[in-house]
Amino acid sequence: MTTTRLFVDRWKDILRFMRGKQELLLSQRYFFRERRIWNLWKRSLRLIFFFLILSWVGADGVSVGQKLRQDILNEVTQIVYMSSEQGYAMSLFQNRPMDFLLKPVDQDTVDRVMQEYRRVYDRQNHFFEFQIGRAEHRISFGTILYFQCEGKKIHIVTCDGQRRQFYGSMKKVEEQLDRNVFCVIHKSYIVNAAYVSEFRTYEVIMVTGEALPISQPMRKKVQKWLLEVCMIKRRL
Repeated sequence: MTTTRLFVDRWKDILRFMRGKQELLLSQRYFFRERRIWNLWKRSLRLIFFFLILSWVGADGVSVGQKLRQDILNEVTQIVYMSSEQGYAMSLFQNRPMDFLLKPVDQDTVDRVMQEYRRVYDRQNHFFEFQIGRAEHRISFGTILYFQCEGKKIHIVTCDGQRRQFYGSMKKVEEQLDRNVFCVIHKSYIVNAAYVSEFRTYEVIMVTGEALPISQPMRKKVQKWLLEVCMIKRRL
């Protein structure tokens, strides 16, 4: 039996034990070939969480992450990489993983990761509510790229490229949002940090390639927000 399959057998034991402890209902699939992942994806099976070994026969976790983030533009599915080599960690940053685990992986580490995922999942599945005419609408946090204000018009730009428009104020919008998910970068822009590929001094780069400005008055606040959110994640 290969080292990878031995690891997967151990991994199954960990997840089986974890299912009895966590409130999350997990449906598990194991892949030894990358093409099987994308075959299922084409059949509209959406995987919400990947534990990826960095290299295995027939594929590698780096290419899976790259395709997911850069080609499919999926930022909702969470990635946790696993490797016995620590040197990989920095090179994986562009794929925006939730965590990087060094093998061997123990039960306590998996519990910690899943508790963090539960918090992320719960936040992204809250809804933003707004009104168009007399009709009430709601949209999941996890599908929103950013909000843009033009006068009294608010545009909601979603990850599928659509724009929804309603009348309101950015102050009222901000009151509904989770500050651990959304960041105010300008009086006219609020971004979902999950869809930001890079924070720069003067702008943010979204996963779509769009560059949105960080206004001069907001630069220190954005830096403080980044530090605070990073500290929160480290404590989870």
